Amino acid sequence: MKKFVFLGLICSIMLVLPSTSPIRAESATSTAETAISMETYGQWNGLEALEILESPFSSASLKKTIGQLGGKPAETVKIPVLFGVYRMNLIPNFGDARSNSRTHEGLDIAAPKGAPVVSPTKAVVLSVGTGLSSGNTVSTANPGGETFVYMHLDSIAGIKSGDILDPGDLIGFAGNTGNAAGGAAHLHFEIRKNGATDPYPRLLSDFNFQEKISFVSKILKESKNENILAAFLADNYAAELYAAQNSGIELPAVLSARLETGKNGTEVSGNTLSFGAQNAGVAALQTFLINQNKGSAARALACTGPTGYFGKLTQSALIEYQTLAGISPASGTCQIPKDNDFAAVLTAHINASKTSSPGNAGLSIEELKTLISQLKAQIAALQKQLALLQSGSGRQTN
Repeated sequence: MKKFVFLGLICSIMLVLPSTSPIRAESATSTAETAISMETYGQWNGLEALEILESPFSSASLKKTIGQLGGKPAETVKIPVLFGVYRMNLIPNFGDARSNSRTHEGLDIAAPKGAPVVSPTKAVVLSVGTGLSSGNTVSTANPGGETFVYMHLDSIAGIKSGDILDPGDLIGFAGNTGNAAGGAAHLHFEIRKNGATDPYPRLLSDFNFQEKISFVSKILKESKNENILAAFLADNYAAELYAAQNSGIELPAVLSARLETGKNGTEVSGNTLSFGAQNAGVAALQTFLINQNKGSAARALACTGPTGYFGKLTQSALIEYQTLAGISPASGTCQIPKDNDFAAVLTAHINASKTSSPGNAGLSIEELKTLISQLKAQIAALQKQLALLQSGSGRQTN
């Protein structure tokens, strides 16, 4: 009888003690076939890695689904933050020292809170969860037996373990949850296969305009707060959205409507664009000038893209276009057309110039002197710009 009581006591103690089974410690997996020990998850705390990455690999159907992703990893991976991040914005920080003798096992990608994060490849959702240090986190199985991990999300899309994702499907929205609380919003992105590997060398490009608008159309349709999300996108990514629109891509109606009213509902059409302006109309003008590719100033502007800020590069490119197109005076300013058709509004300037003073023959001596002075100033500005480019003094703000 005493033996039975003793055995019962032992069993009771074992039930309340935390499990330290080596099988449990080895149950976190980053591929369908390979178990990875807890030691590979130096970025996280305790059993958190298990809670986040663990998925029902014992499910035959899930194994089969993951197997269909293909046995070869993608050589290059698209940047998972859908808008506003380009290769030149990425700063490698894999392996950087962290507290408690940890090292950084991913790439931190700066993005505003609420920025859409999408799957760069076809994938299968492994886990969706929240960890003390990692915050809201999603892990996915990806081609070639790799696992992609997305941490510190502000919120997670309506996805669950076993869901199949196509490229561009929503993972969640960038944030600063977990141990990133109080800091700048960003996406902590990891690529794992038998341990962490540096994502930076493979994140070589972003999705093209057609892909981005296709993806965001789906995201908006599935959003519970379509108008709020559209406002966020228009306010933060007007440059890209106008650039896509001006390249002939139709935007979702709710997004197009928000762009027309501008940030905080303020009308932006009809304003004069000049040095120092910063709005969506500037981005549309920059896109037009880049596409016209009239000369060196336009090519210099193309290096920075349609940022929405009217700086020296934009002014030089506009003067260059106005001069070569015969627009007089080439003032370096422009009106925002209501339909964002800069070709039409600048053609109107040309026609008006030709009607009022064909060949400048009708100009007075004083007007000609003024025009010559303006042209000299424009030439000097372009020569200065050319000298800066040739000297390799670095990229300027546009």
